[in-house]
Amino acid sequence: MCAVLIVVSVSLLIGNAPIAEYLKNDLLTESKSVAFLLSWVVAYVAAWTTLRSQSNHVRFDWISKVILVSAVSFLVVAMVIYFARIPFLSRAVFFMSLSLAIIGNVVIFEIRGRLFKSIYGVFLQDGAYVLPEHHGIQYRDLSGEEDYSKFSGVVVNLDAGELEEEVRKFTELQQSGANLIDRKDWFELVSGRILLSEVRLQDLERVKPPRLYIRSKRVLDGALVLVMAPFIVPLGLLIGLAIKIESSGPIFFRQMRIGLHGKEFIMYKFRSMSHSSEAESASFAGKGDVRVTRVGKIMRRYRLDELPQVLNVLKGQMSLIGPRPEQPEIVSRYLKSIPFYGFRHVVRPGISGWAQVVYHYAASDEETMRKLEYDFFYIKNMSLWLDFVVLLRTTVTMMLGKGAR
Repeated sequence: MCAVLIVVSVSLLIGNAPIAEYLKNDLLTESKSVAFLLSWVVAYVAAWTTLRSQSNHVRFDWISKVILVSAVSFLVVAMVIYFARIPFLSRAVFFMSLSLAIIGNVVIFEIRGRLFKSIYGVFLQDGAYVLPEHHGIQYRDLSGEEDYSKFSGVVVNLDAGELEEEVRKFTELQQSGANLIDRKDWFELVSGRILLSEVRLQDLERVKPPRLYIRSKRVLDGALVLVMAPFIVPLGLLIGLAIKIESSGPIFFRQMRIGLHGKEFIMYKFRSMSHSSEAESASFAGKGDVRVTRVGKIMRRYRLDELPQVLNVLKGQMSLIGPRPEQPEIVSRYLKSIPFYGFRHVVRPGISGWAQVVYHYAASDEETMRKLEYDFFYIKNMSLWLDFVVLLRTTVTMMLGKGAR
């Protein structure tokens, strides 16, 4: 992989000049030139080493981890080059090598995960419980097994640990050097959601969001909105002009939603339906909905109709990342039909959320319950890292225009 990167980068640097002549007369004459050539190779090796040390930890966000680790490695090297006063002979080469490093690592770890699966032991006689599927995981029954060292981990049902027989078994497993993993924690780690069917009232204490991050998140949201303002404002003006040209009526659509602690607030969106269509206020839009205008279809596809919600963020009613806010009528219905549905209101709702980027559009109680499982996971594991993952996936979704209605 490093050899491929070297060949590509040198080719981009020399243009049409003969390789031997360029290396002899230009590139290798100065130590700083050699340092620049090797800098991104060092960055790639650093990224690969870091990712390789974490390769046995199968996670739902491994692609995001590859992107972040690779980007940070190249950023650190770029800062070293800058402070060492090493000239950037070609910024295009540097960013090309970063792109190749990200793509190469994603491909390598994907192939590696499929060809060399991590083996995890399970006790099938413990009863039927859900095991998450993953292309890098293979499960093996441990009934009658004595050597646990060859397994990456042993998934056990710690809920049964109160029984004397189970306590003895778990103790023997730990003494043998086995890596014990609770089945609930394992399910969350691999799937990125919490099984709502297994949540009990006493479990809500564990699902509480971290207070420190909630406080800092409010400041981060405001800072990011202000940083993005030079891009959002001109784009918003263009969208507003397009809406007015196509159809009569207001530019903005205002709708009551349920936010933090169940309080109502008015959420802003760019109007994507005809002004005469009042049914938009309390119903979901379906595929091919005739109420959606031509400009509205484009906005919905790339999620541009959500841009005015940055005003809700500045007012403290919403966050950039969090569970999506729903209409009061819909919330009232789900509070009666779905257990613990109101718990999603312990945090500020978001313009985008973990459930939105990993699960398709929910149009039924069963699908809404599945999305709630992802919301629970986000609330429990709120962090800067998880918000980065959501932001990254949101950007990809917007660029591809996937899943819009």
